[in-house]
Amino acid sequence: MARVTAAQQIEAANEQAALLFFREAVSSLADPRRAQGIRYPLVSVVVISLMAMVCGADNAEEMEAWGEANAEWLDGMLELPHGTPTQDVFLSVFAALDPVAFRGVFQSWMELLRQRLGVIGKHIAIDGKTSRRSLDAAQGRPAIHTVSAWLSDEGLVLGQLKTADKSNEITAIPELLRVIDLRGATVTIDAMGCQTEIAKAIVGGDGNYLLAVKENQPALHADLVATFAEAADDRVRSVDEPARPTAEVFEETDKGHGRVEKRSLQLCRDLRWMMTSDRWAGLACVVKVTRERTVQATQRTSTETACRKSSCK
Repeated sequence: MARVTAAQQIEAANEQAALLFFREAVSSLADPRRAQGIRYPLVSVVVISLMAMVCGADNAEEMEAWGEANAEWLDGMLELPHGTPTQDVFLSVFAALDPVAFRGVFQSWMELLRQRLGVIGKHIAIDGKTSRRSLDAAQGRPAIHTVSAWLSDEGLVLGQLKTADKSNEITAIPELLRVIDLRGATVTIDAMGCQTEIAKAIVGGDGNYLLAVKENQPALHADLVATFAEAADDRVRSVDEPARPTAEVFEETDKGHGRVEKRSLQLCRDLRWMMTSDRWAGLACVVKVTRERTVQATQRTSTETACRKSSCK
C-alpha cells in the first residue's frame, strides 16, 4: 500500500470538510421531484454537477462523462446506490430546481467556506462576465451576463447575480455586496463600478475599496490628474499657494517573453487637490499606475496609465 503523506491527509480532510459544509447547505433545498421513483439523491446530483463544471464540463452530457470517469472516487463520498447520474437526470433536476432558492443555498455554502477561511486582509474582486455560447439569436435570447464576487486568494465565488446586460452592473453590484461579508476585505472593481453608492456600501460593510477611475467620472478623473500633475511640479510655490502634494513612488521591472515591463505606482494621501473627495465615503488615497512595455526584438515601447482611488489607509 502506498504511503499517505501528511499533506495528502490534510487535503483529504479539507475535501471531506467542504463536502460536509455543502451537505449542510443543500439540506435546506427542497427536492422538486416526485418522491416515487427517485434513484439519485438530490445532494449527489448537485455535488457531481458542480464538481464537473469546475473541471470544465459545459453541459449535461459532459457531466455524465465526468461522473463515470470519477465514479470510484465519488462513491466514497456520496450516496450513489445506482451509480453516477445520467445526463437526463441532470437535465430534469436543474429544469425543476428553483433558481433563486438554489442561489441562496450556494451562497450559504460559500459563506460557510468563507467563515472557515476568513476574509480579513483578503481580496474580493467584483467583475462582470458574459457566459460563453449563451447567446441564442434564433430564440431571441440575449447572452447571459453575470456579476460575480471572487475571493481571489482561495479561488471561490462568494456570490453571483445575473443582469440584463453590462450596463446593469451598476445596479447589480450593490445588491451583490449586501449578501457578502466584507469585514476586513479589500474590494476591487473596474471603472463601471466607480460609483458613490458602491463606495458607500463597501465602507458601510466594514470593507475597503480600490476602484478604477476613468472618464465616466469626469470630475473625479480631473481631480486625480490635477493631483498628480501638482505632485510632479517642483516649481517654487508662492506663499499664498498650497504646498505641493507628496506622492510615494514604488517601482519594479519584470523581464520575460521577449518583453521588459517597468511599472511605477504613485500613491498620494494628500487630498487637498481633490475637490470631489467629500462625495466618496472613506476616501483615503489616490493612486496612479504607469506601465511601460518594451518589445526587445523591435525595441518598440508602449505606455499605459491607470488611475485608482482607495479607502485603504
